[in-house]
Amino acid sequence: MEVQNYEGLDVEWMQLIKEALDLGLTKEDIRSYLAKDYPQELVLEK
Repeated sequence: MEVQNYEGLDVEWMQLIKEALDLGLTKEDIRSYLAKDYPQELVLEK
């Protein structure tokens, strides 16, 4: 399986981040979530 790459970023990661942004998460929310090294739950309210 060949992994597509755009300037060092895996395309699947880019798609996940775009989906999170489309759902209303901020860049800060995503960064904070990824910086944690323990399991956590992220809840979106509509």
